[in-house]
Amino acid sequence: TVMGGTAAPPEDTTLENIIFNERVDRLERGDTIRDLPDEELGLAFKKVIQESMSGVDKQRGLLASFVAALDPGILEKGILARRDIQKEIAWSALRKIIRLRLGELDSTDEDVRLEATDRLLDLVITGIERNKDNTVVQIIDMISRRLPIETSPDTLYTSIILIGAACEALISRGRFSTAELAAESLEKTRALDLTMPELVSARRRALAEALRRIDTPEVGEKLVDSLLSYNEIVARQGETLAGKLVLRNMTTKLLDIFNEPDRHQRARAFRVLKKIGARVAPVLIGRLRRLQMAYETPREPETQRLMEEDWFVARNVIQILGELRLPESVETLRRLTGDPDERIR
Repeated sequence: TVMGGTAAPPEDTTLENIIFNERVDRLERGDTIRDLPDEELGLAFKKVIQESMSGVDKQRGLLASFVAALDPGILEKGILARRDIQKEIAWSALRKIIRLRLGELDSTDEDVRLEATDRLLDLVITGIERNKDNTVVQIIDMISRRLPIETSPDTLYTSIILIGAACEALISRGRFSTAELAAESLEKTRALDLTMPELVSARRRALAEALRRIDTPEVGEKLVDSLLSYNEIVARQGETLAGKLVLRNMTTKLLDIFNEPDRHQRARAFRVLKKIGARVAPVLIGRLRRLQMAYETPREPETQRLMEEDWFVARNVIQILGELRLPESVETLRRLTGDPDERIR
């Protein structure tokens, strides 16, 4: 770093950072700016401002921490808009903003509630990235408790999206215990007794969008890995999440396991699909319907038999649906009794 045309020794920079951080800590504990020594604060603050203007991320983070200690609102509206700063800034500063926004959820002004929820949507992802699960749980819990009494369709919609986005980020990072809380919140949302048609519509649209965000290939892969794990605790966590979320990517990956050489994995995939089958029935039925589409499922030209990989999947899906006895599967199974492949019939 350069100050006044000369390079500052590394130990000087470190000392100034330590001094600056100590000042920030004192402000966060409740001291006023008048209590801070002018000379020390002035030198450190000047250093940080100069380096933050030149684009040094560490110094930008220190500056943001200082501003947060004085006024979290100013920080959030300005510096915090940058994601790189949000990743580096002291967690104590972000926690102040989160507390501020959580307090606004009880506002009588629906615009304030919407703005608070919208900001928390970004902050909960940052909390997950920073491994601050206690704060993440607090945000999800506060948002969930507000849902039954929320009167604004826009805020209800954003709240459900927040829970879905948090669930996706948590599963992607393998944090299943916290993800389970988010999945439970989404499940409870379906049972809310909403009387206003606008709220009912907002909930329907939000749940569809939340599940779309959760249903990614990355989430599917993480859940399948957990479901097939020989660690029973991990497997149970995966089963709990799979039972609460209707995920096409996960179900498709489970079906692909029927082509794996490991019979134990195939048996485990069968048990899991049978256990959650009622929830993922549309995916299972859709897989069977593909058998009747030549462009989706090629066959041997002379015998019209399915390729082996399609047959392995189809026979397991047929058995699962047969054991589940779901009314919605009857018509598809009836049609397959006339399939040109005698194994399917």
